[in-house]
Amino acid sequence: MSGARKLQWALLAAGVPLLVGLVAERVGTLRVAAEQVAFQHAVAALRANVTAAATRALVARDAGGLAALDRSDPRALLPGGAPDAAGGEGGGPGWRYDERARELVYVPRFPEGFVGGRGRVRVRLDYHDRDRDGVYSPGRDRLRGVGLVVVAGPSWSPNGR
Repeated sequence: MSGARKLQWALLAAGVPLLVGLVAERVGTLRVAAEQVAFQHAVAALRANVTAAATRALVARDAGGLAALDRSDPRALLPGGAPDAAGGEGGGPGWRYDERARELVYVPRFPEGFVGGRGRVRVRLDYHDRDRDGVYSPGRDRLRGVGLVVVAGPSWSPNGR
């Protein structure tokens, strides 16, 4: 085999693993970015569903419905409803409800793409707590608004870090 042919094989032997490594790194970055976008989409849909539920309760003058929205598990309001939302119950990726913090927690498949390794969302009723009990009490507290707060979400730096 000639010297030029050996050089070609050596370059090929060095170049192929390099290309495979670059492709693998890029695919990993794209998977993290896709999960971040899916989280943002779910939060946007959840925000719309929370607003719609609050509007329905206000139009129906259902103060109890607003109070329940403040204290309940909002997974049923996720896109696809509760069955899809329960996918993360077994320790794998998905949505969970933290009753103590009253937050919806997203456990991602690729935690390096999220601040603190998870996404955290809280339904928030904005009200004047006249009786200072820390809970929305229809008839006693004055409602100012309803919203959704993203407590922790995607880290948008390169490679999710």
